[in-house]
Amino acid sequence: MATAIRMNRLVEARQVTYASLARMENLSRARVTQIMGLANLAPDIQEEILDLPAGCLTSERAIRPICMTLDWGEQRILWNRVCRPDPAT
Repeated sequence: MATAIRMNRLVEARQVTYASLARMENLSRARVTQIMGLANLAPDIQEEILDLPAGCLTSERAIRPICMTLDWGEQRILWNRVCRPDPAT
């Protein structure tokens, strides 16, 4: 999450492009796009991710579908499903 925030700031400041980020970070452009998707998360979800102790979060891959939803209310519903699954199921 911190990496996404840092990269997003660089892109918004027009200091870099996704392609140049990929070269700088030794990543594929596809991976940069995946990381940058985290910046689309609602601010409270981003904060929650940043505050989680190491090892407590599900995989970044599980969060990607949430990032594709631009509606923050819907993101919160999906986030709760991923990170607070119903113990009865």
